[in-house]
Amino acid sequence: MGKEFSRFDRSEGPLDMGDPDLHLDLRIGRSHRELRVVVRQMVDRDADEIHEIHCACLTRTLASHYTQEQIAAWMKGRTPAGYINAANGGENFFVAEADGRVIGFASWQDSELLSLFVHPDSQGLGVGSLLLDACRKDAAAESAGITCLKAAAGADQFYARRGFVPVGQGCTIKNGEVIQDTRMVLPELAPNLKTGR
Repeated sequence: MGKEFSRFDRSEGPLDMGDPDLHLDLRIGRSHRELRVVVRQMVDRDADEIHEIHCACLTRTLASHYTQEQIAAWMKGRTPAGYINAANGGENFFVAEADGRVIGFASWQDSELLSLFVHPDSQGLGVGSLLLDACRKDAAAESAGITCLKAAAGADQFYARRGFVPVGQGCTIKNGEVIQDTRMVLPELAPNLKTGR
């Protein structure tokens, strides 16, 4: 069946993946809604929703950090099948699910966090932290540990609050466009890297 992580929490403390449920309290104006979020391994049927989330993040969340040409190059050729192929190639995917829908995903391989995207409508609720913790726990269970990542523009503060430190600027070429990022490491898991601290 695969691994499943969840918990119940109303604090902003560190996540303990051993608890049975995760509920996020959503307070918007005077309304209140409790959201149960379960993080689990990706299955093939999640690929369409993962693709939708990735595209929504690129076109909405990252649009203020990258040009239209960069976003178009990032999205070019991206399909739901690509996530399945990546998983079959060894990339470890997790999804966050709430109300029967996938609202975020993350992946890691070879001690690197490769992706973490939460649907724009669900950002700022703790879903990204839950996904990151699931990846970190899974990597640690395989004796790998996540030691590094490439933070998209605007995401470096999220990772810094979780212990990652910048080691420099980098970029990836996607369909001829340069996509800038910030290279970050966890100093305690990658002690030989110079972190500038």
